[in-house]
Order: sequence, then structure tokens, then C-alpha cells
Amino acid sequence: MIPRATGTASGTSSVPRRVRCVGRAGLIALALLLPHGRASAQDPADRAWDRGDTRMAWTLYSRRLAADSTDRVALERLGLMAGWAGRYDQSLQLFDRLLRIAPHNLAAAVDRARVRAWQGHLAQAMRDGDAVRRRAPGKRPAPR
Repeated sequence: MIPRATGTASGTSSVPRRVRCVGRAGLIALALLLPHGRASAQDPADRAWDRGDTRMAWTLYSRRLAADSTDRVALERLGLMAGWAGRYDQSLQLFDRLLRIAPHNLAAAVDRARVRAWQGHLAQAMRDGDAVRRRAPGKRPAPR
């Protein structure tokens, strides 16, 4: 436990300088470990997604994508929502854009294969799934 700093009459702290430095270093390390960019709790699109409000999430992620065409979260979630709505071609276009930006995004590659399966293109979905397994043989995406 780090001792609590208390002031003295001379205005100096009674906490040893070394302890104060370690405490500051810990705070800096913690700040560096926190995610940068959009904080899910702060972004209205992410909050709508978390609530399951796909209509609002669609609108807000579309705005985010219009402002930043490389927004990976917006591309992924719009791709999923388009697929869920049966707009398979639009969904595949969004996943293709995402995979051009982030070619090693295995989750996006798996989601694209799922959309192909939903579309009824099972042979292509299986080829896409096999390609993902070859790229990362020891990894299994989390079930959705």
C-alpha cells in the first residue's frame, strides 16, 4: 500500500520521493494501457449497439462511416446489420472494404463467410471459412 501524502509545515510531502515517483509511473502505465480512440461508453453509436437498437445504430454508424471511411467498427457493425436485414450484397461490400483496410481481421473474414452462407452461397462460404482456418489454424473465432 502506498502511504497517503500529507503536507508538512514546510510544504513538502511526508511521502518519500521514490514512492511518489512509483505512484506516478503506475498512473502513466495505466493510462497507456487504456484503449485509445472512441470509448464505447462515450459514443452514441456504440451505446445504441449495446442496447440492441439497430435502427439507431445503423443511422449513427452510417454517419461515422461518412465522416471516416476507414472506421473499422462502423464497417463491421454495418456489415453485420445489413446481413441480418437480408441486404447481403451491401453486407459483403462493407466486409470487403473492411478486409481491404484490415486484411488480417479474422472476425471480419468469418462474418463475410457467414453472410455468404445466409445468402445461400454455401460452397463459397465454405471456401471462405477454409481460407480463414488456413490463415490461423490454431485460432477459433468466438461464437456469435
